[in-house]
Amino acid sequence: IYDRAGNLWKTFIISQAHPDHHLPANKGSGVSIDDCVTMIDVQAQQCITAQFKGQAQFTDADRNAPSPRDFTTQNMREQAK
Repeated sequence: IYDRAGNLWKTFIISQAHPDHHLPANKGSGVSIDDCVTMIDVQAQQCITAQFKGQAQFTDADRNAPSPRDFTTQNMREQAK
């Protein structure tokens, strides 16, 4: 993030966990889980960190989640037409 003068002000990092190594409810979901965030204020030389435990929630319709093949370049080009 840059300030109005165009100088670097803040940067942040979002860490993700593999669902099979997170909360038991997330195991097998195939959804990456945001696990923590770090916001670094470069100008003030301060940082804030937060850790959280998100849980993927699914309905029966979600069980038909997309497969990795759905995210291939070729498939996305075909779907965009």
